[in-house]
Amino acid sequence: SQSGNTLTWGIGTLNAGGSGTITVRVQFSAGLARGAVLTNSATISTSTPGDNPGDNTSTTSTTVIAPNVRVSKTGPARVTAGDQLTYTVTYDNNGDAAAQSVSVVDTLPAGVTFVSASPAPTSQSGSTLTWGVGTLNAGASGSISIVVRANATLANGTGLTNGVTISTTTLGDIPTDNSSSWDTLVE
Repeated sequence: SQSGNTLTWGIGTLNAGGSGTITVRVQFSAGLARGAVLTNSATISTSTPGDNPGDNTSTTSTTVIAPNVRVSKTGPARVTAGDQLTYTVTYDNNGDAAAQSVSVVDTLPAGVTFVSASPAPTSQSGSTLTWGVGTLNAGASGSISIVVRANATLANGTGLTNGVTISTTTLGDIPTDNSSSWDTLVE
């Protein structure tokens, strides 16, 4: 039976020397913070006289682990209209759990033309480039090099802002470091 977070099993008669196992699978709530400690206790009792109650409870603790995917972008501070420029995107998972279905999305600024990327994007839609990274294990990292050409018609002083985001479907990621941008001035 269940009453709130307490589960109760009626085992019946447990013969001398007998034993058994009960497995409980739980899923933590999305709001549970990384590093939180979950404590679970199990107690067995009997109505038979003579039982030693000193060994009837067992407790175990589990620490919540989670991924933390991060992304950053660098590039040149200045570019001449008509020239190529290279942006570098670096990403990693500095959490303590694998991040599933990781995706990096780079949005090119107006005024540039996509030339190439290494590795090549998984998909491209207009000025949006997407890389399906897949699983990013704890401690793993990668980088992407993106080459674009600044349009020859750009006026001096035009600012080009290139943004990138990273996401995962795994719960627990800290979103404050999931985006980055780089500003380049046309001269």
